[in-house]
Amino acid sequence: MAGTLCLAACAGAPSSQAPSTTDLLLQSGFQARPPVKPEHPSALPANQFIPVHRHGQTYYVYNDPVSGQLYFGNEAAYQPYKVKAAEARTAEAQQTASAQQSWSAFDWGMYEEAMGAGP
Repeated sequence: MAGTLCLAACAGAPSSQAPSTTDLLLQSGFQARPPVKPEHPSALPANQFIPVHRHGQTYYVYNDPVSGQLYFGNEAAYQPYKVKAAEARTAEAQQTASAQQSWSAFDWGMYEEAMGAGP
C-alpha cells in the first residue's frame, strides 16, 4: 500500500536532476560519434574540451568515457554550450542553497544522541 502511494505521489513530482554534460552538448549542436579506433578515447583527456584547428576553423572535441562517445562541435555549438552549462551550474547551486535552508528548519533535536550530543 505504501509503495503504491509513493509511486502515485512520486510519479507527479518534477525531476530536479540537472541536465548531464552530454545532454547539454547535444542540445547545443555537438554531434556524438563512436571512436574510429578503440584506442582513441584512452589517448584523449576525459571530460575536457580539446580545441582542434583544421581548415582555418576551430572545432571542439569532448571525450565522454562513460558513453564511450566523442562529441564534435564547432564554435557555433561551443558558445551555446558554455552558456547552457553556466545556467545549469547556477540552477544547481540555487537548488542546493534552497535545500540547505529547508534542512536547517528540520527538527534535529530528536537525533542529538546519534550526533553525539545526547545523554
